[in-house]
Amino acid sequence: TCEFTNLSSNHIITITNNGIDNSIDDLILKFGDYVRLKHVSKGEWTTVDENFRNKFILEQAKSLLESMYIRDYMTGIYNRRGFYENAQTLIDTCNKNKHNIVIFSVDMDGMKLINDTYGHNEGDKAIIGVAHALRTISENGEICARFGGDEFIIIGEEIDKDYARRFV
Repeated sequence: TCEFTNLSSNHIITITNNGIDNSIDDLILKFGDYVRLKHVSKGEWTTVDENFRNKFILEQAKSLLESMYIRDYMTGIYNRRGFYENAQTLIDTCNKNKHNIVIFSVDMDGMKLINDTYGHNEGDKAIIGVAHALRTISENGEICARFGGDEFIIIGEEIDKDYARRFV
């Protein structure tokens, strides 16, 4: 059993292991802003070493970098790499459920005209708008990705015969 206390608010959280194999490192990562630890069985308080705080910050940075690796920086949807990393799981699910795979390709017409007439900032807004629309209509586990420039791809599981018509 361990207690964590937040130094700024003096709130205490008590965690009992109950046979679950959690290391102190894991517990501190979950409660990163709690910087004092009490081993209740020993009855002594220990100030958590700065290494734990650094480990927590590094875990957050690692998570952010992993997201940046598979997400398009401008739209927030998957990039090509993220699409390929996640599509296989969806394909396996389709095979298991004996459902068809539906793939939509979206290419924005007129991007050169938008960029040349209104500037690249407005072109970026158009791309962001399309990505937002695709993400909004993808509510059944579809994978949306920006493959580059103004090209997008969506892959989904055909859950019924009207799926593709409803999606479009």
